[in-house]
Amino acid sequence: MNRHALVLLYFFPPVGTAGASIRTIKFMKYLTELGWRFTVVAAHPDRQVIFDPGTTSKYLEDEIPPDTKILRVPARLRIPSKKRLTNNEGHGDGQPTAQKKTATGSSALKNSLRGVARWVPWRDLLVPDPVILWIREAYKALMESNHHEKFDVIYAAAPPFSILRLATNLKRKLHVPLVLDIKDDWTGSPFLLEKPKIIQRIHESLERRIFFEADRVLVVTKPSYRHYTSLYEDFSDKFEYIPNGCDLADFEPHESAVSRQPNDKFTIISAGGYYRDSRNPEPLFRALGELIRQNRIDESKVEILLIGDSLHKDFSNEDLASFGVDKIVRQVAPLPKSAYIEQLRQADLLLSILYEGGYATMVPGKLYEYWAAGWPPVLMLDDGGAARELLEEYELGNAVDRRDVAGIVRALDGYYNAWRDGSPKTIPLENIEKFDRKNLASGLHDIFLDVLNDRGEL
Repeated sequence: MNRHALVLLYFFPPVGTAGASIRTIKFMKYLTELGWRFTVVAAHPDRQVIFDPGTTSKYLEDEIPPDTKILRVPARLRIPSKKRLTNNEGHGDGQPTAQKKTATGSSALKNSLRGVARWVPWRDLLVPDPVILWIREAYKALMESNHHEKFDVIYAAAPPFSILRLATNLKRKLHVPLVLDIKDDWTGSPFLLEKPKIIQRIHESLERRIFFEADRVLVVTKPSYRHYTSLYEDFSDKFEYIPNGCDLADFEPHESAVSRQPNDKFTIISAGGYYRDSRNPEPLFRALGELIRQNRIDESKVEILLIGDSLHKDFSNEDLASFGVDKIVRQVAPLPKSAYIEQLRQADLLLSILYEGGYATMVPGKLYEYWAAGWPPVLMLDDGGAARELLEEYELGNAVDRRDVAGIVRALDGYYNAWRDGSPKTIPLENIEKFDRKNLASGLHDIFLDVLNDRGEL
């Protein structure tokens, strides 16, 4: 029997980064094989609440099931970016200050309020986030376009967490079971801890109310599951753990260490963005520079390949030279999926530098992709947490404190020496199937059937 799910996902291809939607897209891809079809409510590419032209997930459009109905809702209200609000050339409405007429009456009041907005964290008043300005339009658009549609289940993915308010409103209206997918923790997360205490309390109250109203709440890491089942003991049975993962179909044929030819250089590969204030590679550069200066690594026999386009925004060639790594660091533009996977397979060591600032319950999606590459170990620089727990549980490599240059030196020295001696370290492929997107979608299918069974609808 064909069943129908209403999917609420603000960032849906081509809107937003791939990381914002790939989990849901892969769920949909494989749930289709299990008899599900979908109606999606998402942001309009050209009329978002906050527009970021530098992000796209266009390549994922090919994986959207062909019979999916997509309702792209334009935002009627849009807010300026932080850059525009603090721009000295204007007041956030697109008009340079010099071109404005002398303000009088109500316009003077508006200009005064704009001036206050420069200093007051007014975004904190948009609870839980600025997308709250969009959900009324989304609710109205769905009601007007689906008079005769029947949904079996509502699936809502967050962040942004305003989607969850839309989801609970629709659950009450449609009397349909609701499954929430919490990709990043809401309360306890760094973004929330930066807000005033009273705003934090409002978020906490809202989270409890929304989670209580849902039929199931999915979380993506074991620490998140422990956090929420402990925090909400009175309804802990609603929480389910479905991790992130990778689509093993993308990695076929699944190569092994046996079939791979050795590199002429010890090759370290990493993908993603690197900045001084987030995912900072400086300790890695210092460690490599020290090994080269001590002649423990032959500079002509090592290479760092960074896939992405962010490094030189924060690190000039002069900076790299000061660390002693300017001759071994190479940056390439983001690659198509097949080329990216093949590049991972050419590594002797894969590097993962996690975000700073308390993201202890997060596991980067690239860690699963590194694992699925089927050969190289992972060197992770982090502060501990869920990612390290996964790395150690499945023996995927080494985790070192991000600021521990001496620890990074020891780890690199061990990997390089093993490669030089013809016995490069590898990682086990066992258990990667647990994190295959197809198997994870099967788990979500079971949860959908459970909530329908709870209501006597099977």
